Amino acid sequence: DMDGFGTATGTTTLAADGSCDTAEMESSESTDCDDMAADTFPGASETPDDGVDQDCSGADTITCFVDADMDGFGTDEGTTTLAADGSCDAEDMESSDSTDCDDTAATTFPGATDPPDDGVDQDCSGDDAVTCFVDADMDGFGTDEGTTTVADDGSCDVEDMESSDSTDCDDTSDTVFPSAPELPGDGVDQDCDGMDLPLDGGLEGDGGVAASDGGDGGSGTPGVSGGACSCRVGASSTPRTSLGWLLFAAALVAGRLRRRRASAR
Repeated sequence: DMDGFGTATGTTTLAADGSCDTAEMESSESTDCDDMAADTFPGASETPDDGVDQDCSGADTITCFVDADMDGFGTDEGTTTLAADGSCDAEDMESSDSTDCDDTAATTFPGATDPPDDGVDQDCSGDDAVTCFVDADMDGFGTDEGTTTVADDGSCDVEDMESSDSTDCDDTSDTVFPSAPELPGDGVDQDCDGMDLPLDGGLEGDGGVAASDGGDGGSGTPGVSGGACSCRVGASSTPRTSLGWLLFAAALVAGRLRRRRASAR
């Protein structure tokens, strides 16, 4: 190929003039790795990533991503480098992978262990792993009495039986959770407030039953519930219509008395 280099695997020739001249397809050098290509010889300019070893180094030069933290992963946001030996090596700060999300931290790379809740996305999944409470009944609430689970996607999702809330009082029933509709008198604390709603519709209190609109409530006095008064003490219980009739009768009697006195005179 008349590139100034011959090959040891080829034939030899004699130079009668005592000089191996390129113009006569002669060379004193036998280190050419391809004597059919004039652009391939030791020290030739290498074209990276073309699959051809132009400089006869033993491998094609390839482009690598700079791996500054030497964790085996580079980043496509950084610079590239050429590996003349045809291999991207971590010890040479080279990588064929550009998926590192932080090339300044050797503990951060795809597939790394991601300690949850530290605010760092070590495994380059896009989110920090977070600790969630197991939501076995998938009602949106877990319980602090159960186990926890780690969400690699950084979100506690109901469909994955995960919750960031641990205030469920029964994680085996999806109708029982804080603020759930309460069914009175069924013996079940659906809304997790610590007690079931009384069947009579009264307000939930400290284990007692609130006053109702009528009945003696166990006090022995009509209109007064046990321990609580449903009317104003001291107020007249006589209907206003009865009082009016009494006043009318009194006026009638007084009128008759006046007439009798007048006739007696």
